[in-house]
Amino acid sequence: MDTETDPRSCPFGYPQKDAAAIIGIGASAGGSAALETFFENCPTESGAAFVVIQDIPTKHESLTAGLLAQRTRMPVEMIEADTRPRPDHVYLNPPGTVMRIEKGVLRFTPCDEGQSLPIDSFFTSLAEECGDRASGILLSGTGSDGTRDRGRPA
Repeated sequence: MDTETDPRSCPFGYPQKDAAAIIGIGASAGGSAALETFFENCPTESGAAFVVIQDIPTKHESLTAGLLAQRTRMPVEMIEADTRPRPDHVYLNPPGTVMRIEKGVLRFTPCDEGQSLPIDSFFTSLAEECGDRASGILLSGTGSDGTRDRGRPA
């Protein structure tokens, strides 16, 4: 495999154009204020990619991208297709989706209404894919979403 298809085969664990770290941030639909505060105080040139996972039903529109774009100088993007995370960017999952990171690429699928735990799903894939380049921040969640395996050693 070459480094374009499998970033884990690169020296230092990632191609230079890819983010040095992937920071997953879980927040419920009501977590906008916490997200805004976080990004107002977040360094904009850390080399990390930030992936915001929210549990927003399909029928609702997310205003989070616009709100966060007002709080940070980093580009803020709602994922519309498979995307390779870039340094100093903020990515959001579309409403009604579950996102994972696989082979260095953010991918999403429609969620099963009432059955998905999108924060847990992303955090699990992030840990499996990125190892020590991964961090997870849980600002708020629905029920226990985001807390599965929280005490499990790496």
